[in-house]
Amino acid sequence: MQMRKNHTSINVFVSHPFKPDNGVYDLEKFRTNIKLLLAEAESLVRKEHNDFELDTTFEFVDFQNRLPTQIKNSIAKSHFALVDVTENNPNIFFEYGLMKGLNIPALLIKTNESFGNFDLPADMKDEIAVRYENFDELRKKCLHNIVALFKGLLKNDFIYKKLIDKIWFNTNSEPRLSIVVSSIQNIEENTASAADYLFLENLGDKGALLDIMTFLSRLYPNIEPSISQATDFDNHEGNIVVLGGPGDESGYCNSLCATMMEKIDSKFSYSEDCEVLLLDGKTYKAQKKDNRISIDYGYFARFPNPFNPKYSVVLIHGIHTFGVWGAAKAFSYHTVAHKNVKTVMEKFNLNDINDSAFECFFKVKIQNLHNSISKSYVECPKISSEDIFPLKF
Repeated sequence: MQMRKNHTSINVFVSHPFKPDNGVYDLEKFRTNIKLLLAEAESLVRKEHNDFELDTTFEFVDFQNRLPTQIKNSIAKSHFALVDVTENNPNIFFEYGLMKGLNIPALLIKTNESFGNFDLPADMKDEIAVRYENFDELRKKCLHNIVALFKGLLKNDFIYKKLIDKIWFNTNSEPRLSIVVSSIQNIEENTASAADYLFLENLGDKGALLDIMTFLSRLYPNIEPSISQATDFDNHEGNIVVLGGPGDESGYCNSLCATMMEKIDSKFSYSEDCEVLLLDGKTYKAQKKDNRISIDYGYFARFPNPFNPKYSVVLIHGIHTFGVWGAAKAFSYHTVAHKNVKTVMEKFNLNDINDSAFECFFKVKIQNLHNSISKSYVECPKISSEDIFPLKF
């Protein structure tokens, strides 16, 4: 019988001088005692949470990237950091600044002797550092804090926030990204009475596009996505977000979406008038309250690019534009989205979300505030495990 994979990994970054210039400790003794400390904390946490792994970074062995890049990447994927500021090393302070900017919890440690030689810098005076005389004292003082932090990480789904980027794209493959949106047909037919009128205003697919652009710029700050209409797009072999459903020739349609859904043999389709989502003989239709859509349906898929599996494709669409917008939020920085990542990983027993190829659908709730279209709010959808389906590649 195949053993179940641990789908949770706590990444710990240990920030310390590679060549300590002090008489308090040598490098090997320091690392050995940090390993003992983390092992003891792990043992205590496993009494309540057994399904996790601990991954600790002391040094770097990726010869394809320069050291500063390796350090930044390791910090960015960390959930917690131990930071030794015994020497007031500027490199360590730089790393600590990155952690603060990324909201990564960090525990500062500093020897008693070094406080006498050089205190914390003035702009860090309000930071609390654990003072220690020797390694035995260090382990005793830090153990409770680390155990509490590990338990908190496992309880509040913070860990899954770190996996959001992997559910989208592996940017190590190529720092380019295309967003392909629906082409607008017969624009004169779209009036204020049409269900998708919001597409032309500040909601719907434009709202989804704005959310995705903002989200991706935070997720991949070094990448500038290109935006194209489906009719103008011809680079099918890269990382692609396909925004908007297959539609029909008389209104909004994304021909690339239709192509991709055919390539992956999707379980989903739409009725001829695009008002109904179809799945295994069942129908799903948007619901209205006070003549306004209150519940829509959205769709999200993620899979290797059929034209070049080195890259990935994300499909985002829905019955109406509210569904598209909700789908854009389904795997975002929202706390509900973190739970969606967790659901996907548990569904397929994944060690790495990069291994996933799936499609899913979900209800999207709309809050029509003050009976005003312009103040409608789309909630981040919660995805149920039974509504997630594997794709074969």
